Amino acid sequence: MVLSLIRAADTRGALLAVLATALVLRLGVFWLNSPFPPPSKDAAVYEALATNLIEGNGFSGDTAPPFEPLFFRTPGYPAFVGLIHVIAGRSLNAVRIVQIGLSLVTCLLTYAVGRRLLGHRLGAAAAAVYAILPPAVSAPSWILTEANQALLLTLAVYSACRIVDAPRDTPWYLALGTTLGYASLCRPDHQYLLLFLLGGLALIVPGVRANWRGPLVATTCVVVVVTPWMVRNYLLLGRHVGLSTGAGHVAMAATIEAEGKRGQALYDALEARYGEAFRRTHGRPMTYIDGALPDQDEIRKRDFIDFVGSQPLRYARHVASRVYWLWLPRSWSDAVGIDSDFSELLAARRRDALGVKLGLLAIDALVIGLAGLGFLFALLEFRRFGPIVVTIAYGTVVYGLVAAYARYRVPFLPLVAVLAVLGAAKTYDLVNVRLGLRTVPIRTCYWHGRATNDAARSRPHVS
Repeated sequence: MVLSLIRAADTRGALLAVLATALVLRLGVFWLNSPFPPPSKDAAVYEALATNLIEGNGFSGDTAPPFEPLFFRTPGYPAFVGLIHVIAGRSLNAVRIVQIGLSLVTCLLTYAVGRRLLGHRLGAAAAAVYAILPPAVSAPSWILTEANQALLLTLAVYSACRIVDAPRDTPWYLALGTTLGYASLCRPDHQYLLLFLLGGLALIVPGVRANWRGPLVATTCVVVVVTPWMVRNYLLLGRHVGLSTGAGHVAMAATIEAEGKRGQALYDALEARYGEAFRRTHGRPMTYIDGALPDQDEIRKRDFIDFVGSQPLRYARHVASRVYWLWLPRSWSDAVGIDSDFSELLAARRRDALGVKLGLLAIDALVIGLAGLGFLFALLEFRRFGPIVVTIAYGTVVYGLVAAYARYRVPFLPLVAVLAVLGAAKTYDLVNVRLGLRTVPIRTCYWHGRATNDAARSRPHVS
């Protein structure tokens, strides 16, 4: 009993230190980048949507009348930004501060997931990894969906882990469905994750297969959350487009990008392909965003389907390339004011900046590498780690098939942190066994199908 209290106190102290470190690092990035430049690209669209929502101009990205309705974004994140504007005034810095606070909640959820799967101490280690991971530190200062989406996906996975342990507890199905419903309103690319999570749960937990009410509750929650927006789109357009338009436009833009055309070269390629027809139809020059207009998006969908059907091997290479770029380690050094690449820093002999950039890259590479090993170990214990495996596999496949950028992995980083700790612990133990070293093994809650430490034995009583 006394030893258990000491261990719990140690864990609480470690967790408080992790949260303090996470807060200092995120506030440091906020301070280094202040004052922030005006929002651009996606951030500017989200800010315009939030402003128009609170000013009664509808869901429009326009900055002046007639405020045409927008269909290629969903309302989850703009509503979040708009709510903060209502409470704190028109301040994007207020949005950033709130997101920093929410990222600490994500850190706690990372610990909660890790604790249930690995034990208290390794759960705290997973939270520590997430606390210092460069993109996780940077993301709360972006006016983008990624940081908040990390919170939502981690909460969904935690709910799924609770369902594994108690497949008849309806409240966790309610939490899973509601969380993924709102996550879908923030990023529509996650709208089908529930189906794969429920499928994975049914595969590994007999109680889920026998309890049809739980999956029905989760599915109903998602439907209730997303249906009003789908109805809105149908009523305004007169046809079904789902949560948003833009899938065809994104797919075609990603196809052109996969051929090496980015920035202005990408815009020029889209103009050469679609510009003349757009001018004939709309009577004005086409902008990049115009590609997501409902009629234009349908054209791009057809073109993308034709491309996949006519050149499957070329498309397969594109998919492999996108997965590679999605998970390729990078430094994320722009968050600390180092925008130059390695060759530019070498040419300028900026050794201090080069050292910082190399250090950040090493952290990202180490975590990604260990997480890859952890993913393999998780496959061996799929019954325990199934929700994490399914979620990361889902994101990798979806972004590989359509479009992938490095920041798209940010919502999955809490789960990556858990896998990195798993990979490190199991690699350490396997090396010890192979070399015959007499060191103390790093034990996780479940390995080879049995509990191996005090956290595991007390696990049924942990909430």
